[in-house]
Amino acid sequence: MTESLLRKRVIGQTSSSQGSQCPLLQRQVSTVTSFIISKRYLHDANPGDVNPVPPVGEIKTEDPISSPLTEGCPQPCSIAGNDPANWTQLHSLEELAGCTLPMLFALNVENDYSESATLYTCVTETESTSTKRDEVTKVQARAAESSVSLASNCGAEKATVKTTSSFGKAVLRSGNNVAAVAGLLAEYLDNGATCGTTILFAKSGSSIAGVYVGGEVQKGSASNILRQSTARLQKGVQAFQVCNANDKTAETIGLYAADNVNGLEAVQNAVRTWSHGQCVSIAQATKESINLGVLTTTTVKARDVELRSRFAGVESLLAPRADCKAIQVVSGDSCASLAKKCKVTTANFNKYNPAKNFCSTLAPKQWVCCSAGTLPDKTPQPSKDGTCFIYKIKSGDGCYSLGQNFGITQKFIEDVNKNTWGFAGCNRLQLGQPICLSKGKNPMPLAIAGAVCGPQKPGSKKPSSAKTGWDLANMNPCPLNACCSGYGFCGITSEFCTNTTAKGGAPGTSQPNTPGCIGNCGTKIVGNTKKPAKFLNVGYFQGYNLGRPCLNMDVTKLSEVTTPYTHIHFAFAGLKSDFSVLLQPDVRAQFLKFKEVKGSWKKIISFGGWAGSTDASTYQLYRDAIKPANRDKFAYNIMTVLNNHKLDGVDFDWEYPGSAGSDGSSTDTANYVAFLQVMRNKIGKSGKTMSVALPAAYWYLKPFPVTKIAPLVDYMVYMTYDLHGQWDYGNKFISSGCPNGNCLRSHVNKTETLDSLAMITKAGVDPAKIVIGISSYGRSFRMKDPKCTGPTCQFTGSFSVSEAEPGVCTGEAGYLSDAEIRLIAYDAKQGKKGVTAKTWYDKDSDSDIMTFGTKGKGMTDWVAYMGPTTKQKRTDWAKSLNFGGVVDWAIDLETWFSAKP
Repeated sequence: MTESLLRKRVIGQTSSSQGSQCPLLQRQVSTVTSFIISKRYLHDANPGDVNPVPPVGEIKTEDPISSPLTEGCPQPCSIAGNDPANWTQLHSLEELAGCTLPMLFALNVENDYSESATLYTCVTETESTSTKRDEVTKVQARAAESSVSLASNCGAEKATVKTTSSFGKAVLRSGNNVAAVAGLLAEYLDNGATCGTTILFAKSGSSIAGVYVGGEVQKGSASNILRQSTARLQKGVQAFQVCNANDKTAETIGLYAADNVNGLEAVQNAVRTWSHGQCVSIAQATKESINLGVLTTTTVKARDVELRSRFAGVESLLAPRADCKAIQVVSGDSCASLAKKCKVTTANFNKYNPAKNFCSTLAPKQWVCCSAGTLPDKTPQPSKDGTCFIYKIKSGDGCYSLGQNFGITQKFIEDVNKNTWGFAGCNRLQLGQPICLSKGKNPMPLAIAGAVCGPQKPGSKKPSSAKTGWDLANMNPCPLNACCSGYGFCGITSEFCTNTTAKGGAPGTSQPNTPGCIGNCGTKIVGNTKKPAKFLNVGYFQGYNLGRPCLNMDVTKLSEVTTPYTHIHFAFAGLKSDFSVLLQPDVRAQFLKFKEVKGSWKKIISFGGWAGSTDASTYQLYRDAIKPANRDKFAYNIMTVLNNHKLDGVDFDWEYPGSAGSDGSSTDTANYVAFLQVMRNKIGKSGKTMSVALPAAYWYLKPFPVTKIAPLVDYMVYMTYDLHGQWDYGNKFISSGCPNGNCLRSHVNKTETLDSLAMITKAGVDPAKIVIGISSYGRSFRMKDPKCTGPTCQFTGSFSVSEAEPGVCTGEAGYLSDAEIRLIAYDAKQGKKGVTAKTWYDKDSDSDIMTFGTKGKGMTDWVAYMGPTTKQKRTDWAKSLNFGGVVDWAIDLETWFSAKP
């Protein structure tokens, strides 16, 4: 799944890293003063003492807004409870295989097999517990929604019968794992299963198995039989069953296993066969006599199950007569418990209800006969408030069997559910799904564990005005008007935003193998029909760049830059504890020159940056500065600097208010907007500008009230760079088609940039106020295979450690300035010893790519960047889309204004 992406950023390697605006995270160590240059306006520091602050969400490996998984696994069963309908939903075999912890899972076996079927899952252990079968965490049972007692006799009498079990040959390779799976299923039968038929699956290691336990089998007896089969299963036995196809009772037990998840189709087919009252064909089966605990209405000493065939053909003994005395099935009922309620023997009960597979297909609210005669017309009727007769799907249910049980037709079920949320047809019924079995108002759908949008978000209440499923479509919309997928998660990519309504057209449905979209669908930019009054070309200048050992650019060199900038942002100013403006000595020296440099561009001072926003010693200053008691003073101090130094404007790069991962608070965003309003009032009609920097990823942008900020600022710096980096490693949700996240992807990918632009315009921001990020640096990786350079090829290292060569001047592994990239390419062309490089343009990502090496080991590294031609193409593209302009990080990274190393 690639549903919205929680991006990672590398902060470590403090001795050689940089400090910067958010995407660059540059911390350059001064070789002269031993200050952290990016923090000079913050405090003096010894590089060895720096404790880098994690970026937003650093401790996470996936975006909780787009996935219900934690470290690739669903909720523990002890939290999710015993009802599979409440378990975490997965939608692919890849996700099922991706969790390495032992787990239980369920599905509706009556549906057609699909590799993307909805699976209801929970893990039986956490990372801190052992995976040994005998140490499996017991599932915590919840009270069942049933009037049947959960005592071990399930409303009937307990009895033991002598019967026969059949075991298949040893054909599996992973017998120990299969035995462990059987142990998981036995634990569930002991501690979690309710009365009635049990259909369940489990996974341990790579192996999976499905179990079927008929409604008239004592759950404790079934679990004992599973455990007694351990020795055979360890030897590789694939299947065993206690089954008699000629028997009307629901006393079948069966287990079918596979070495891996790719065998799920065969496992599902076997369980479906048992649920239909038939037996699985087991070649060269070994049979043995066993004792089976069953439920009945009378005490039975012992009997051979094969003799029960005497009841076959009993239907012919009954002639239609007057209406029978009828009662209704409740959840967990079996033929034995119903016979007891009817005060008749099980044999007579079976005579009164002679339908084939009757005992194995009982459904809650179904009417059954307690006496001879014809079942009276008890077809489902709407409730008093006009809501349809609601039935919740269980494993093994299909429209045909439901029609048989309730006296209606499959077509009738399809007709009355045309407007039921999530009804994708009779062959795609999901566990716990509420459907209509009569005319009337449609029900609320089942809540999805972890869902954050749409009507299936946990805790959602049906609007009083809602009559059909279509009236539920706008419930719980996503922040920023992002797309809500059919799985109930927010995102901005095609996986979230493509509406694929299933055949039949019911609301909340999607075609097989797709999540679909149920709200705010589409990935198109909106509101860009008019050109901006002026197209801006903004550039950031790092006032601390003289701290690098090379690639230094004195601010006076800005007059020699040929790029037609309209605004130059001097980065970064900081704050003192009294909320006055702080510029450390060397940055101040550059700033004083900056205000005197001649140029046609506006001179802007920028506050914040990643380090200033997140460092433990300074992040609270920004939160305090915008509080009601301080915001006017802070705004006054900024205006004083703007006026005294004849600056043209101010830029705020706070990363990020309201984001929990960066110590944000719930009041940050409201205070930020209030401060910007005060600042706008201070600026008044002076002609000075105000801008803010905004992240281009959904998770980061989500807390920003962009529609409230937009009217207060002249433009927004939209940071559409650093879309990828070493921090992707291990994040399966960061890149489509990249299970471990560590694929060679461009940090300025045009398609992903387009998604981000659609996101912010759909959120209600005028495109004319958005300046789009372009870069003068590249993100590099050490290639796992130097011959593999495409988007599915992988890089090495870890989440926090890049093995790529650091730049000779920038000094950070995984990060190179454009100037350094061009120097490597030049040296390779000139035949410099040990240097090799190859460059090309990648059309799909609209990025320049270079593979290279400077250590005499061949081309070991891969870097994506924007050369002058690509940067100009991206600028022209932004202009053609009627956006407000482009913004480059950073001017001092583009070319050499000092001696080359």
